[in-house]
Parts: sequence; structure tokens; C-alpha cells
Amino acid sequence: MKSLKENIKFAATSPRAKRLKRRSLAVHDGPEVHALLEKAYDGTYGYPIGGMWSLESVVSEIEKGCGWALFRGNGLLAFVLLREIGLVWDTTFLATDPNFQGQGYMRDLFGFVLQQVPSGGAVWLEVHEGNLPAHRLYRRLGFRRVGMRPQYYRDGGAAILFEWVARK
Repeated sequence: MKSLKENIKFAATSPRAKRLKRRSLAVHDGPEVHALLEKAYDGTYGYPIGGMWSLESVVSEIEKGCGWALFRGNGLLAFVLLREIGLVWDTTFLATDPNFQGQGYMRDLFGFVLQQVPSGGAVWLEVHEGNLPAHRLYRRLGFRRVGMRPQYYRDGGAAILFEWVARK
């Protein structure tokens, strides 16, 4: 069976998607991914992640994981990075540029990635308890809440654990 990384071939799924460049993340995208993480999760635009990732850590995750992104012009608009563990894909991190949040870009990107997961495969993720727009997005995509990590984030917020299982 092909891994999720090998299986995904991006194809335009909507008229809006045709105006965007979608592709797998590569090591050379590390600085742009790192910059977007810092912008999206600094606490100003959204909710802080557990600890900020260094550029070296981001590059390492891109090398080890499965990542896909949407680009608009020369800029990174959104990305999803997962770590494949058998039939489970653990979401390392994902982000949308705060200037473009709420416009459906992450829904389109993550939704496409989920379509590639084989029957019985699962995707896991965690999100700050107060990030209600993200909770709504994940539920809309078919994720269900499966747990919680109390006081996980640096602001004392809990991490809500979600799981999505492919049923084809």
C-alpha cells in the first residue's frame, strides 16, 4: 500500500483552488512554514501552541513527515504537516495565514488530504480549548472529540484531542 505521502496527487477541486498552487512541502519551505507558525500562533491572532518550534525543528518535521501547502503567488497561504505512523497520521501542526483565515482555505486543503486516507486510516490532532473556529472546522470535516490534555498550552489552556477515521 502506498503511504499517504506517495498517494496524494493534487488536483484542482474547486474554481478557487485553480488560482492557488498546491503542492507537497519541501525542506526549502522550512523558513516560510516557520514564519507562518510564528505569525499564526503568537497569541495575537489566535491561540499559542505548546511551545514555539525552531526553524531546525520545522525543517526536521518536513523531512520526516507528510506536508502539503497552498501558495498564492509567492506566499504560503496554509499548510498541514502530519507524521505517518502505520494507518495513523498525527497532525504535527497546521496553520493558515491570519490575513486569510475564515475563507475556507484550510477546509479545502485539509479536506483534500483526508480524502486520500485509506479506509480504516485515522488522522489525529489537538487544538486549544478556546480556538472555537478550529473546533467547528474539524467537526465540519468529520473529526470527533476523543480526549483532553489539561493545562497543555503555555497560557494554561487545555488541548482538545480530535480523531478522524476514513470510512470508504
